This record gives sequence, C-alpha cells and structure tokens, in this order.
Amino acid sequence: MKKFLISWIIGVSSALMNGAVLAQSSTDYSLEGMGAQTISLTTNKMTNIVFPVAIIPGIKVSRDILVQKVKGVGNTIVLKALKKDFPPTNLSIYGVDGRLFSFELRYEDAPALMNFRVIEHGENVDPMLRDAEFIAGQKGFLHHSVTREKIQLMLKGIYLQRNDVPEKASQGQVLWLSFILKNHAAIDYTPDYFRCSIRDRKRVKRGAVQEIPIMPAYKTPMGRLSGDSARTFVVGFKSFTISTGKELILQLGEGNGRELQLRVSSAQLLKCKTL
Repeated sequence: MKKFLISWIIGVSSALMNGAVLAQSSTDYSLEGMGAQTISLTTNKMTNIVFPVAIIPGIKVSRDILVQKVKGVGNTIVLKALKKDFPPTNLSIYGVDGRLFSFELRYEDAPALMNFRVIEHGENVDPMLRDAEFIAGQKGFLHHSVTREKIQLMLKGIYLQRNDVPEKASQGQVLWLSFILKNHAAIDYTPDYFRCSIRDRKRVKRGAVQEIPIMPAYKTPMGRLSGDSARTFVVGFKSFTISTGKELILQLGEGNGRELQLRVSSAQLLKCKTL
C-alpha cells in the first residue's frame, strides 16, 4: 500500500509538472518573420530614403553611421557612413501609422545607388503619389518666396518629368513645383485653398485683366500646419510654358483672409531641372 501511494504521488507530481510546462509554452499568438532590405553606405556621399508615410525618429545600433531626418520633410532620411569598413549593422524606422521599415546596412566604397524610395508591394498606389514623394525629397535650388503675417511660402524647385517609360507615357510630361510652407507664428495655419492661374504681368489701362485658371494634375494634401513649424508639399501640372508677358500666380490661403500670393515668371519656369 505504501509503495502504491508513493507511485501515485510521483505520477501526479509528474503530470502536474508536465502540465505546467505545457501551460508555459502554449500561447494564443505566433510570430512571423519580417525581412529587411540591404543598403550600402559610403563616407563621402549621402544616401537618401523616401518613405510612403511620415516617419518618426528611428533606432540605430552602430555609432559608425549617421542617420538624420531631412528638415522640413516628414518622410525622408539621409544616411552616411562615419567610418570606412564598419561592421554590418541594422536600422529600424517607424511610420507614424505604426509600420516598421527594417534595413541591413553595410559599407561599400562606391555604391551603385544613392537614392531609394520605399514601394509597398500589393497596394494600389497612385504613381503620381510616388513621384510626388520623390520630388519632395529633392534638394532645393530656388529660394523664391513671399511672406505675410508670419506665414512664408517658398518655391524651392521646379522639375520636368519626361515620362518616357511605357507605363507612364499616358501621363505625358509633368511639371513639378516643390514648396516649403513655414509658419513663424504661434497660431496654427490651416490652408483652405490653393489656386493657380496664368495672368498678364502688366495691366492695360481701362482693360480687363486676362486670367486663365489651370488645374494641377496632383497636389499634396494640405492640412493644419502647427505654429513654429514647416512642411514641404509639391504640385504637379501637365507641362506648360508661358510667354514673357505673363506670369504664373499661386495663391494659398485660409478662409479668414490670411492669403499668400506667389508670382512665378516665365524665366523662373525655364530654370526647371529635368528628371
């Protein structure tokens, strides 16, 4: 009887221990591996990555690389190697919508590519949206601006996109204008409209001013701009030119009257860079 009780106790203890192990190892979720993209960096050139959404500061592991968000641009980072032949490392970037973008970084003396755009597979993304994100990440070369009531609108670049590839041939040539909108006031600025037109530069006495509205083919969605902040946005048009006697008028304004009006001459349009 005593041997039976000892055997029964040992059996129950074993069962309880096995149950505890099973309880610890069983979960109501599983893990799915996520891949990472490999990017090569060098010490004497900057690498740019444009994301499909605005991003927040990421996490880097190594001090041998420089990672910076582009000032005034919410969806672009620049990378650079601070040390030659640094050990391979990784970088995590997070979108404001919670998405994770993971990269494996390695050193290369002369990388074949220096500019990248994150393309999401399987999603029906407007090709002009992708082009706009690329344009927004380009370095500006113009500084034509207007300021009113501590709100500044600056034209930082004009680009001509030829679209010679078959999949974009239907778009024709696109003229992109890239802007920086700066709010130097403490009060938020919320644009209600953005209007574009071609107008005579000089008004004829007692004559009507000829003004021809033009509609953008694409415009970055406009939203509230917080006080003491800046934002980049782009506008795309079907390619056009204007005569020396006319000018492009760009109007950005709130419903309460804070309106900015930027005039662009034909000479400034001809300074566009070809992509």
